[in-house]
Amino acid sequence: MIETIKPFEKRKLSHAFFDFDGTLSLIRRGWQPIMFDLFLRYLPVIPGETDEQRKALALNDITELTGKQTIYQMMRLASRIRERGDQPRAPEEYKAEYLSNLKLLTVDNRRVHLASGMSDRSEFLLCGAIDFLEALLDAGVEMILFSGTDHGDVLEEADLLGLGPYFADRMFGATPDLEGSSKRVILQRILAEWDADGETTVVFGDGYVEIEEASRIGALAVGIASSEDHNGEHRIDAWKRVRLVEAGASIIIADFSETGELLRTILKP
Repeated sequence: MIETIKPFEKRKLSHAFFDFDGTLSLIRRGWQPIMFDLFLRYLPVIPGETDEQRKALALNDITELTGKQTIYQMMRLASRIRERGDQPRAPEEYKAEYLSNLKLLTVDNRRVHLASGMSDRSEFLLCGAIDFLEALLDAGVEMILFSGTDHGDVLEEADLLGLGPYFADRMFGATPDLEGSSKRVILQRILAEWDADGETTVVFGDGYVEIEEASRIGALAVGIASSEDHNGEHRIDAWKRVRLVEAGASIIIADFSETGELLRTILKP
């Protein structure tokens, strides 16, 4: 259940940074196929390229930028279209189309069901998430939520999932200030404000970006390689795992179901 990828020492933790979508929240579960369809709809075919090669390129571009603000994936799409000799639309237009499709096909219905009580929060939280957050709260660890999803959506969906007590005003999503709302800047700013460093920090995420940044600053990087179906329950997504290991994860888990064991693994008494 808890796979150690490379040696690490237990930590006296002061801060825990959590990605949102795919790490805690499953409200946007299924986003990748929707973005993948968008890429294939607009990505021109070049001579000699097979359908499988084109699909692999699209999937790699999307995955490589998972964790950054959504606009970066749309900027990559526009760049690929230009490379292939066509004139792209503005990245913001691709983003608007993607978000419209995502909300129509998945998010809006899930939000309505959560707000009305037709769906229980547990349906859209990664398995064991609340128990693990409670344990970190009891241990006195300051928790921060950061996401490449737009800031307003993060706040609304975190509220629907009952995450406010754990993160309070320490929730950050994407804003028009791309650099200022990047995960790297948020992580560095908060650690500077609290006079903390990587040695007392753990980062949980299912995206390449946050795991790479955690590894870079010496924080403990925990990759969440959840399959995301059935709340992730103990099932590893092989593709995610490979990418998270490449990014520098020290630990790989499917979910937070083994709360006690995970805490004993990372926390110094």
